[in-house]
Amino acid sequence: MKKVIAIFVFFTGTHSVVSQTVVSSCSASDSVKVLYIDDADRLALKKIYQQNLTDTNSIVIPQAHTDTILKALIAVYNATTLPARNAVVSLYNIHTFPNPIMNRLYVAADSTLPWMQQLKAGNIPTGNTQADGLISTYSLTIQNYSSYSSWFSYHVVTFKSDSNYNTAPLTDLFENISGVVFSETGSVVGDGNDISAVIYPNHVELTYSLGWGDCPAGCINRHFWKFNVYYDCSVEYVGEYGPPLPPVPPKIFVSGSICTNATLTVNILGANSYSLNNQSVSNSQFTLSSPTATSYVILASNGTYSTSQSISIVDCGAITAVINENKSHSNISIYPNPVNEILTIEFPDSYGHINGKTEMKIVDCLGKIIINEEFRAKMKNDATQINISALPSGVYYIKVGNETRKFVKE
Repeated sequence: MKKVIAIFVFFTGTHSVVSQTVVSSCSASDSVKVLYIDDADRLALKKIYQQNLTDTNSIVIPQAHTDTILKALIAVYNATTLPARNAVVSLYNIHTFPNPIMNRLYVAADSTLPWMQQLKAGNIPTGNTQADGLISTYSLTIQNYSSYSSWFSYHVVTFKSDSNYNTAPLTDLFENISGVVFSETGSVVGDGNDISAVIYPNHVELTYSLGWGDCPAGCINRHFWKFNVYYDCSVEYVGEYGPPLPPVPPKIFVSGSICTNATLTVNILGANSYSLNNQSVSNSQFTLSSPTATSYVILASNGTYSTSQSISIVDCGAITAVINENKSHSNISIYPNPVNEILTIEFPDSYGHINGKTEMKIVDCLGKIIINEEFRAKMKNDATQINISALPSGVYYIKVGNETRKFVKE
């Protein structure tokens, strides 16, 4: 009896029930959808196999199954007023454990076959009608060709696709080709974070879990967060349970404009103490605004880890004026400026052709080289695009060849 009571107390002590429902949205930009499409496809496949649906024989993952789960995942992503959402999305960045692998498979076949020799040489088509048909239909490319050793008469080709598929029935089709010894789907060994989904008549139940402790052999510890996503896209946070969470470095999120007289919103996760320019701050979320150019240093700590971030407030109007003045004297143009994600470098007609490679550097205000790349612009009006979304907000300088331009990362 004492043993039962001890177990019961442990369970209730690690179970939090704070049900809360918020209005959300199932819509998102493509850049957000791409974060969760693999999760949605993988969960759709698991549903198909767990319920033994006829779709187990379909190589193409039925879009209807994927869409239902993707909308639920997006709704949780958009439910930013829920602290639990911020934990599973922003702090721990939880996704499905990558089994099954949906875009890779292995084919082992007699290495002396002409079509295998073609694959060894990296050639597609191979001359084998069946193999070429599958390769073409599912847009497969050669990722690797392994000969292993003289012990085996077969070699193994690793095929990869840019799309997700139910690869199990696809491997069956490869095994029907004469000379194929076996074909297998790709898999990942071990354990880790995961998401599970159960579809009900009026909602989708999503359970996010964080795994830690010897996960290559199977995670010893696992903490869970449960959400119900209704078909009107409202999200109910049901609660969380499991052992106490391990400490992780705090994360600082800054959104808004770094221009003077604008507003920045700072949101800190995973910390219990915060400071701004060495002055204590009482809340994990606050705003910044300044009429003049200035700098801020944010520090967040949880007793085990600390995270800091520097922010420079700049006079965007003055910078834009300098940029406009320099345009008539420059052989290159960069836009947009200020920029949030993609910076474009364009070479006008007056620049002419560029022979050979051109070095491009992006440095911060302290002179530290952040990006150093080479590219080749072959034609007049050629343009090169750089993704700078990962850079912290601030003022940067881009040097292309012998020319330097200033830009603002929002």
